[in-house]
Amino acid sequence: MPKRNLTVGVTVNLKNYESLRLEVQDEVESEEDIRSLVAFLDETLALFGRGNRETEDLVAHYRRRVMQGAVGGGAGEPSPSPVAVPRPVAIPTVEPVVEPPAPEPPEEAPAPKPAPKAAAKPASKAPAKTPAPSPTGAVCESCGAPVSAAEEKTSRLFVSKTLCKKCIQSL
Repeated sequence: MPKRNLTVGVTVNLKNYESLRLEVQDEVESEEDIRSLVAFLDETLALFGRGNRETEDLVAHYRRRVMQGAVGGGAGEPSPSPVAVPRPVAIPTVEPVVEPPAPEPPEEAPAPKPAPKAAAKPASKAPAKTPAPSPTGAVCESCGAPVSAAEEKTSRLFVSKTLCKKCIQSL
């Protein structure tokens, strides 16, 4: 078998609109190299979810269901150790943050949501160049730029703040 680059990836659904995506890539020359790469992916996948029981169970279930036949044993059993095969660079062991969904409000008359207010600035003699607010009235909590409804929703989802695209990317 000639040498080829092989990328093996998995995406595990963690529920609550979250997923964990892992991918490893290496040069392979034989079926043993392929099994070694898959075993490395399985071992790396096992590192995730250790701080949260629900996430750990979802990852373990995925490993049992999908990885069991691809590597020697299954989840919970040690994967075969590759012999003289260089390992790809390890993926950092950053665990996903899994937050419980917010409770739904009672079935009473809905209260109107107050629009986010921009921080009050002291009056100065020269007119300050303030960006025009977006149609939703939302402004970036970091730089004061107008924030579209989509940016507001996305930033609230990922960083629990109203931030513009530029400030989210600078995090």
